[in-house]
Amino acid sequence: VNDFTVESFDAVYELGRDDEGRSTLRTTERIVVLSPDFDQNRGIIRDIPRIYGDDRGEHETDLRIASVTDDSGSPRPFTTEEYGDFLSVTIAVPEGSFVHGAQTYVIEYSQRDVTRHFSDTGADEFYWDVNGTDWAQPFGRVTARLILDEDLVPAFNGNAACYRGAFGSGEPCEIGAEGDSIVVEEHDLAPYEN
Repeated sequence: VNDFTVESFDAVYELGRDDEGRSTLRTTERIVVLSPDFDQNRGIIRDIPRIYGDDRGEHETDLRIASVTDDSGSPRPFTTEEYGDFLSVTIAVPEGSFVHGAQTYVIEYSQRDVTRHFSDTGADEFYWDVNGTDWAQPFGRVTARLILDEDLVPAFNGNAACYRGAFGSGEPCEIGAEGDSIVVEEHDLAPYEN
């Protein structure tokens, strides 16, 4: 069932701050998967981090799935299950049915407490994996767009970094800016690369 490819993984992150001064994140992921034309795949499983670590320990991010749809906005059936530090979102057609060809999965979810203070930089940072390093499939394209709420813009110090590759990679990738957004676009990631 792992014999498929991810044509594109496009994530939009809206980073904000609530009335208590805690970070908030609204995420929309648009994932286009190419499944084989024979009966093999019923959908995908997306593992989303629900636990985030910092110098003082790990904590819940209050992960809440808002919706799972196809490319036209029609709801897709899904189930969730906690799996270690992740929430596994299984998006699948019913038992006995299969998906073929290009399939689009749009997942919207929210979290809080997604930033942390890093002692090596002396700053609060949003440090996030886009697609993660546990996919056994190659990715044709991975993009990320980070939109800062207007009340966070003055707090942004201009420092930004991007890395691509397997877990722990230090290979840099290019970061751009478009209006109020910080953007990254990478192509041809191998399995288990982020």
